[in-house]
Amino acid sequence: MNEYFMGLLALCVCICVVELLTPAGEGEGIARHLKLLCAICLLVTMISPLIRLLQGGESLPRRLDAWLSEWLEGNEEKKEEYGALWEERWEDMDVSYAEAAIASLLSQRFSVSDQEIRVKVTVNEDGTAIREVRVALSGKAIWINTHEMEDYIRNTLGSESSIFIE
Repeated sequence: MNEYFMGLLALCVCICVVELLTPAGEGEGIARHLKLLCAICLLVTMISPLIRLLQGGESLPRRLDAWLSEWLEGNEEKKEEYGALWEERWEDMDVSYAEAAIASLLSQRFSVSDQEIRVKVTVNEDGTAIREVRVALSGKAIWINTHEMEDYIRNTLGSESSIFIE
């Protein structure tokens, strides 16, 4: 990761030198084109990690975990503190992602707005499976057949569900 920032810094220095050496004249035609070329180079350099991430086939969670491990290598005293914090935040992120995905799935399946469905997910102790899904319905979503929704959740996710009307 340090190589990326050093490369970005070197590119910025090169761009500054090129812009300083660009002649100013009638209409500044060449200066305009060089500024555009420099801006494109800078943009491509800035998004290159994202492109490599998408092309590499490695998932974002694995990459983030690798970055955390790399950072913790020289910081043994922080490893335990940040490791526990990382796992806690990772579980929160997984649960919130699952809640948003289930809400989106239910809104599409039952043709209602995302804002009318709120989902709360409970996972098992080791965090590997969804134990229970609680769904709160509001607005036009209150007219959905709740038994049909419970059956859909049970068959799709394999977990129990509770549906409430607000």
